[in-house]
Amino acid sequence: MSYPDKIKHFVLSDELIIAGKLIIYGLRELQNPRTYNDFIHLPILLLANGFERLLKTIICYKYYNKHGTFPQISKIRGHNIQLLLDKVVSECFTQKYMNIPAAREDLKFLQTDTLLKSIIKILSDFGDHDRYYNLDIVVGKHTDPESPEDEWGKKLELEILNIHPDWAKELSKPNNDVLVKIANELVIIFERFARALGRLFTIGELSPEAEINSTYLKDFIYLSDNEMGNRNYSVFTT
Repeated sequence: MSYPDKIKHFVLSDELIIAGKLIIYGLRELQNPRTYNDFIHLPILLLANGFERLLKTIICYKYYNKHGTFPQISKIRGHNIQLLLDKVVSECFTQKYMNIPAAREDLKFLQTDTLLKSIIKILSDFGDHDRYYNLDIVVGKHTDPESPEDEWGKKLELEILNIHPDWAKELSKPNNDVLVKIANELVIIFERFARALGRLFTIGELSPEAEINSTYLKDFIYLSDNEMGNRNYSVFTT
């Protein structure tokens, strides 16, 4: 069934709302020590889904603004965050947009931040083929040697400890808060990622409709550097 563009714009705004809420709930679970220690699968699931939806929404708005129609499913098919981000960067970070200092700052972060690259790799693998890692093993499907949780712990957390060697020394102390610090470091990266994508809705010339709906991402778009890592996302979800 084919719906009129008015309906498509309406449901696309709903998709943007869902994306923003999934990201916020994912950050809340990163800040929850019990979830982070015992069920890291939950924030990975929420954040992978949230950023995938956000990137696909951006692609839809940009395509409509350029062609006057929404893209076919082939243009947004797949769950690989890296491929979707590459598409957004190539299509949205235009020469005109790059005249804005904030845009240059965002692009540098998206392309060079090593922690973000590691995060996107894990989220992309999760979306592409690791979402049902345990069940895939059960039914004999080919899987990666490591689960998403293993990758998160062995690669991402280790990378952060290499950046902060003093934290690694604290691990041997009882009742240390190293995992809380690591989680907060990750929250900051995700906040910067969400802000970089969110600013496309206000200063990135996606489309008039996208600018109107930017209010659904206001929690990230207007987030200052000083605020990053200092929010309590459980307050945002009550």
